[in-house]
Amino acid sequence: MNNNSIKIYGLLISAGFSGRMKSFKPLLKFEGKPFVVNIADKLAEVCEKVVVVTGYKAHEILKEFEAAENNALCEKTKFVFNKNYKEGMFSSLQSGLKKCGEADWVLLHFVDQPTLPPEFYKDFTKQIKDKFDWVQPIHEERKGHPVLIGKKIVREILDSTLDGNLREISHNAGIKKKLWECNFPQIFTDVDTPEDYRKLGSSFTNE
Repeated sequence: MNNNSIKIYGLLISAGFSGRMKSFKPLLKFEGKPFVVNIADKLAEVCEKVVVVTGYKAHEILKEFEAAENNALCEKTKFVFNKNYKEGMFSSLQSGLKKCGEADWVLLHFVDQPTLPPEFYKDFTKQIKDKFDWVQPIHEERKGHPVLIGKKIVREILDSTLDGNLREISHNAGIKKKLWECNFPQIFTDVDTPEDYRKLGSSFTNE
């Protein structure tokens, strides 16, 4: 398959309360940018569209994108407000996927992984093949995130009830997975707590 001929959408889930962080995670800074903008910037380099799912403090996320002054990013980004964000991640996943109907593949990304370099996304999207439905990075035989999901999995998620579970769907018989051995240990880095954030070498602040 010529990857230049397929449509890849980025789906960035940024709707939760950030309860364990004790501060609003999407707006914490990494390399000078809020997590949500940092990740969206990198997704925009390899994706035709970037769908950002918002919920809690949605207006604050929109303000950060308005302030980013990146016309290319703004043109590619679509925002989806999940009115059911209090119900958990799966509801946000379904809300976002409803806006990805034209995509052949969706790069599913959570807002707590800002440390992956641009090279990861370029190499990752090259792993897409017709014979797979799911592509996941691994490093030293450990699975990480984000993941790429094909149309078959998108349909299964959208057909599920609100109490569905992505992990269970990924284990369904018939789903063809590719595990991509990569050289990016950042696939394990998710920033969920103040201690996780301090380990990034940043001060614990939204400023």
